[in-house]
Amino acid sequence: MKYINCLRVLLVPVFIYVLSYTIADAQAQIPNQCILLTESLGRGVDDSETNSQVSLLQNFLISNRYLNLQVPTGYFGSKTASAVRAFQSANGVSATGFVGPRTRNLLRNITCGNTVVPPPGTTINPTALRLVTNFSNNENGSSTFSLAIQNPLTSTTRQYAFEVNCPSGISLYYKGQSACGNFSTASDVTQMQISVQNTSESSQTIPIKIIAIGSYFDRLGEYVHNISVSGKQIQQTINVLSPQNTNQVYTRLATTSIYWNSTGTINALKIDLVRTHSSTTESVFNIANNVQNTGEYRWYIPSGVPVGSGYKYKISDANNQSLSSLSTRTFSVEEELSARKNITSFGFNSLYAQGNIDNNTKTITIQVPQGTNLTALTPTITVSQGARISPASGVAQNFTSPKTYTVTAQNGTVQTYTVRVNAAGGSSAKEITDFRFRSLNVVGTIDNLSSPRVISVTVPANTPLTSMTPTITVAQGASVTPASGQPRDFRSPVDYTVTAQNGSSVTYRVFVNKR
Repeated sequence: MKYINCLRVLLVPVFIYVLSYTIADAQAQIPNQCILLTESLGRGVDDSETNSQVSLLQNFLISNRYLNLQVPTGYFGSKTASAVRAFQSANGVSATGFVGPRTRNLLRNITCGNTVVPPPGTTINPTALRLVTNFSNNENGSSTFSLAIQNPLTSTTRQYAFEVNCPSGISLYYKGQSACGNFSTASDVTQMQISVQNTSESSQTIPIKIIAIGSYFDRLGEYVHNISVSGKQIQQTINVLSPQNTNQVYTRLATTSIYWNSTGTINALKIDLVRTHSSTTESVFNIANNVQNTGEYRWYIPSGVPVGSGYKYKISDANNQSLSSLSTRTFSVEEELSARKNITSFGFNSLYAQGNIDNNTKTITIQVPQGTNLTALTPTITVSQGARISPASGVAQNFTSPKTYTVTAQNGTVQTYTVRVNAAGGSSAKEITDFRFRSLNVVGTIDNLSSPRVISVTVPANTPLTSMTPTITVAQGASVTPASGQPRDFRSPVDYTVTAQNGSSVTYRVFVNKR
């Protein structure tokens, strides 16, 4: 009897130990349920405040051996915080012990997305696992890879977890589902068919990490395998857009824009002026080489470009001239616009009088018979080829005072001429008889004895001198330049020239002084 009692004393602790181990081991094998935490959790909160989410978290931590409790308590204390830190550390999250948005997302991905939980203190053997590309079809951005899994620890592997960081422009699929991010497979998988789409033009490298997970969620090994995918080949094209109008006409020494668009990678272009025939293209002039592919080129048309019509632009890839395009419309190149703008002759044919042209001073002086009526004379005028004159030739004018003619060249530049008509034997009177500023009610003092002749005018002290308009009276039949009524700057002396009917002239110098 004594022996039996002793045996009972020995067997009871053993039974209790075995029973407790079995319960704890069974607890560790509880499958993870999908955990969707709607609130962040930290020390001091409990189930009553979180709709039992603390117990949900604790159950996960217990089942994955992070939290050493038999059952959830529903209270987030120091032990739960320590367990959260261990879980965060094992999964690459900052170990704060607080369950914030990042940890909540991690829990959701692990428990709802079939991603395996790495337990704390796992030992990883990086040489125990390999991914090998057995076959690949890699063409124009679309690729199919056959990946072989080499794992010497197959017998102890529960499943494989994959981490795939897809670069921008990459889409990766396994069994028709997106495989960018995290996914897992069963342990009996030895071959995997992976399809990849690369929407960018450049080649891309995709790192695929495989992790062998053991029966107790321990990491038996991991390996990173890189696969390369070619870029999507975009067809190279060039499309010439200029000229934008039919029968466009350009002139030499002018500037025009040449426009185009292109697809694919074309860095530099060659632009030529050509003329097309029934079956051939004649190169006429090289416009530019190594032009940046910006879609526009500003062309200054030099004088060496042949004048002609039926021209087109030809734009080619500078590095592959078989890739080229012609403009769909033709255009012409004409001679440059002339800058010539001279009066080459000026006369009154009815009076047999021709003018004396001074192209240095741009003045024309012409003598007509004595007694000629100067108020309505009709001149005959010739100018440089392509230029035009205003007033026009053949239009009657009043020549009792100097007349201004403006000549405009083809290129738009202008030149003015002053025409003076004198009647032979006419009056020689050429005096300024009155000089005044009517707005100020002041009259100048005229000295006809000095050389040059002098006119002095005194104005109020506050008078601005920069733009004053005088009224000038001269001898009958004479003319004055600058004319009466034209504003002048009198801050310094101003010279006036008076021309008599007989062509003789005299200069007056006007001084304006302030009181």
